This record gives sequence, structure tokens and C-alpha cells, in this order.
Amino acid sequence: MHMRSLVGALSLVPLFLLAGGGSSAYAEGAGAVQVKPFENHAWAPLGCGAPTAPGFMHCMAKALVDENGKMQPFAGGQGGYGPSDIQSAYNLPTTGGNGRIVAVVDAYDYASAETDLAAYRSAYGLPPCTSANGCFKRIAQDGSTNYPGTDGQGCQGWNGEEALDLDMVSAACPDCHILLVEVTDTSSQSLAAGVTAAVNAGAVAISNSYGGPEDNTVQQTESNYTQYAKGILVTASAGDQGYGASYPATSAGVIAVGGTSLTQGGGGGGRAWSETAWNQGGSGCSANIGKPSWQTQTMCAQRMEADVSAVGDPQTGVNVQCGGQMFVVGGTSASSPIVAAAFTLLNVPPQPSFVWANTADFYDVTSGSNGSCTTTSECNAGPGYDGPTGWGTPNGTLLKQTAGSSSSSGSSSGGTGSSSGVSGSSSGVTGSSSGSSSGGTGSSSGSSSSSSSGGSSNGSSGGNSSGSSPVTPDAGTGNNDNGSGNTDVGSDLSTPAAGCACNVVGTGESVGGLALGLGLVLGLTARRRRTR
Repeated sequence: MHMRSLVGALSLVPLFLLAGGGSSAYAEGAGAVQVKPFENHAWAPLGCGAPTAPGFMHCMAKALVDENGKMQPFAGGQGGYGPSDIQSAYNLPTTGGNGRIVAVVDAYDYASAETDLAAYRSAYGLPPCTSANGCFKRIAQDGSTNYPGTDGQGCQGWNGEEALDLDMVSAACPDCHILLVEVTDTSSQSLAAGVTAAVNAGAVAISNSYGGPEDNTVQQTESNYTQYAKGILVTASAGDQGYGASYPATSAGVIAVGGTSLTQGGGGGGRAWSETAWNQGGSGCSANIGKPSWQTQTMCAQRMEADVSAVGDPQTGVNVQCGGQMFVVGGTSASSPIVAAAFTLLNVPPQPSFVWANTADFYDVTSGSNGSCTTTSECNAGPGYDGPTGWGTPNGTLLKQTAGSSSSSGSSSGGTGSSSGVSGSSSGVTGSSSGSSSGGTGSSSGSSSSSSSGGSSNGSSGGNSSGSSPVTPDAGTGNNDNGSGNTDVGSDLSTPAAGCACNVVGTGESVGGLALGLGLVLGLTARRRRTR
């Protein structure tokens, strides 16, 4: 074969290397195939995650499980994503929390919370966060240390949820202080009282990784969840059962956080990560909470969730330390504390209206679905706003810039345009007041180039529904892809257990890097021969 023909043929090898094999895949473009690290691994809700009757809440955590349906430990933290992954995916700095308190509200006692938290942080080289150094505190719903009883399930129940919450705050904001509020039971009244206890204990952000069906009593707790006029951010998990409204995510006072599937590589604009809507993440149109003035979507006449999103799919889950072992856990229970801590780290103002006035500061998630619905964008991700992922996932670089501008001027400017109309009653989680904002309509240039009206938030919790009748959400459900019956992944992702169809993390990137390098060498060789 002629040398030039040989070089030309060999130069195609990188293309076959990139296209072949069952490696982790990565591009978001046309024809791209995204493969989850645990694509074929079984997962299940924790024991605290069973649906509840109105007036009660369930946790939103989901975990990878073994063939017996029990949470599967992964030795040496070789399972899911760790703090550096969360920081990389969302462009988060490692400092900036400056000791501000992020609270998580959960049910029942978790006696080993501090011990497990210390083990998690030590495993990832994070600074100690202990009661002795003032970083960690645990209280009951009345603010005392008279902790409630346990639910008897250990890490398989509410303890697992609490561990997830504490670890995700640590991952997204390593130098934030952490407050764990343990309430007596799962009633909506007890959990709402836990939010008030967090406020009284000095929290500047409060994450709520639980939810339940709406009923006509949800208005009774709106004041508990609406704290932004005091400079306090409140987030809530959007749900883990696919399309359908969940409270308190539909509260007009919270930032409702949906869930995504997060994979390495293939992101647009040079981003090293890509995301799709998780098919079990929650979204929905409230039947009981009026539409806030700042919510500009037209698909729902009432309050629509979600507002933003973060990783939630357990098959692209995060590492969590509980009971002396490391597990891989997901659910919008992970998404909510990630956003609460990240916003605290970045000094994002606490008003939910900030998100809607600065939509360009989020990575737009444009594909994926969480069920069936009458209005397509309520349950299907697409350019701009959609129910499952809201305006997208945090871009820490842009959010930090915008939040800094907002803190100094009382108005918020988007990454590529300006947005006014965010209430200035409290300019950030630090609580510094700068007066009311300039009002008016601010343009936000997301990937869909849509314009959103910032409106004006005056601290009221309910908004108004403009006289519209309550909307009953569709009862569509997402497809459960928990892969029951799949074999065990094993403790080391670089060498999966025999029979496992799971993907080896990093293999796709290693092969891709080799392929591209080989292509460059061969291409240069061919060019040099042609110029002789």
C-alpha cells in the first residue's frame, strides 16, 4: 500500500475508537449517546420515601441497591460523585461560605450524624466541621437538644436522608457551617416548625428534601417556608415520582429544585459535563398555590415547579457516608441541598424571583422527560424554561458575578444582559438591605433568547392567581427505570463485578484522549508528506 494511503487509512482509527466500545459517552449534540455511570444498576427509594397521605411528607432520597434491595456500600468511595465533581459540574469555588449557616430539616434522630459527617469530609480532604469548632450543630424542632426518637431504619431510612443532606452541603460549600434540624415526625406541621427553628437558629439558607401531595391545608404553612424578606433562602425538592405537583416545592416562598442526570463530558460551550432531565424528577402545576408575580411562564395558571435543578438521578448519583459506609444516593433530595449550599457560597439573593430574572446564569437543560402531561413543557425539558429542570442548573461563575452586582446595587444583572425587578428588601443571604429595586422588565438571554419580566417581590408569600380557577395537575407518571434484577456493580468502578453491564468511569475519556492524540499525530504526518 502507498504510504499516503496507509496514513490516510490509519487516520480513521481515532474515529472508530471514539465511536466504538461501551465506554462512557458524552456529547449533547445530534446523535450523541449519553451513558450513565450506573446505567444498569438497580436503585430504590429509602424506607422513608414511601408516598404519604395529605398532611404528611416523605423523603426524596433514592439509593443504589444490591440484589436484596438493600443499600449497596462502595468501598473506598469508588461509587458516585464527590465534592470535586459537584464543584466542577457547577463551576463552584471551594471557598466563599465564610461560616454562614446552611440548615437541613429532616425527621427523626440521627445520632451518628457528626461522626458520619466527619468521615465524609475527611475522605475528601474537606476541613473539619464539628460541634467542637462551631461548624456543626444539631437541634430538635423546638431548638433544644431534646432530640426525637429514631425511625428504626438506620441508613435505610431518615438517617440516610440526613446523611445525604449533610454531605451535599459539605460538597457544594465546604466552608459553610451546617445546622441539622430533627423534627419529631413526618407531619407537615412538624417539618414546617423545623424550618422556623432553623430561622431562629441563624440559618441563612434552609434545604428541605421532602414533600407530599398538596391539599387545601398547604396555605397554613406558607409563612414558614416564605423567609426571603428576612434574607433567608429556602429550597425544596421538586419530587421523585415523575410529573405531579409536590409541596413544599410549590410554595411561593421557596426555590423548587428539580433533578437531572449528570454525565461527564460532552457539554456545550466547552463545559466538561452534560445533563438531561431525570425521568423521575418532579414537576407540576399547583392546584392550591397562586401564581407568584415573578413567575413568567404561561403553561400553568398557578405556581409551577421546578425553578432550577441539579443532579438527582441515582444512576449518576453522589457518594454519601452513613453508618461507617459509603453509598451512592440520588433523588431531588441531593439537588435541594446542593442548590441551597451553592447559592450561599455564591451570595445569591434569597428571593425566588432572582432565578427568574437571571435565567442566563444557568446551564439550560434541553432534553429528557419525567412523564406525560397536557402541556409539553410541564414534563419535557427543552430550550428555556421547562417543568422538570426549571431554568437549568447553576453556573457558579455567572451567578457569582450577578450576585455581586446585585449585592452592591440592589438590582441584578444577568450574564449577558440586565434584569431588574428583583425585590431589594434583602440583597443577599448576608441580609444586607439595599432598598427596593428599580422594577420594570429585565431581559434575560438564555439559550432560548427568551425575555422574562422580573416583576417585583414585596415579601408576600402567596402571589395571586389573577382570578384564575385552580388547576388540577395531570396524573401522568414517569417511567421507572430502576433496573431491578441487574447484577452487583462491585466496589471498584474500574473493575466492575462479573456480569455487570455497568460502564467504567473514565474509560471513555481515556480512549477518547488516546484517539484524538493519535489522530493529531497521524494528521501532521500526512500533512508533512504532502508538503515535501
